[in-house]
Amino acid sequence: MSDERNDSSSKTKKNGLNTTQVIMIVGIVLILGALGAVVYLIVQNQKVEPLAVAEPKKSYVINKDNLEQIQKERAEKVNQGMFRMKMNTTWNFASGDVASSDATVQNSESNQFPFFFEITLPDTGEIIYTSTVIPVGSAIKEVILDKQLAAGTYETVCKYNMLDDKNEIVDNVSVNVSIIVKN
Repeated sequence: MSDERNDSSSKTKKNGLNTTQVIMIVGIVLILGALGAVVYLIVQNQKVEPLAVAEPKKSYVINKDNLEQIQKERAEKVNQGMFRMKMNTTWNFASGDVASSDATVQNSESNQFPFFFEITLPDTGEIIYTSTVIPVGSAIKEVILDKQLAAGTYETVCKYNMLDDKNEIVDNVSVNVSIIVKN
């Protein structure tokens, strides 16, 4: 009798996953991906500002005929929400009124939006630098602070503001940047 059970379970394993199991796995993967994105945004953003217009929710009935299309649509949606920049997080200045020797910020070619960024002193909220708009695929390699700082090390916040085609802020993300002024 136990041999019959083993034969039955081994036949199920040999036949692979059924459609319901595939749909459940895809659903779980999508939920985990969404949760991961939410956790990432919470960790990266000190303040989350809602978008001006909420997109209506789309309901899906997944079956074997539309599974690939739905996966493609969801992947495109995730890619639109991704933001990548290349930058170093320690900027050195010979003095408070000259260009940094190593401040670099690049708007990755994979991004959907141009952006500008602001550097603030977190204890006062004072903005000490505002960049020009950086188009997708472009970079800023020279930063001269808008406010002259005395010698020292400053832990600052760099807030990236993504812009739509009307130059309105659609989203933002913040990262820490150490600024070292030598003289």
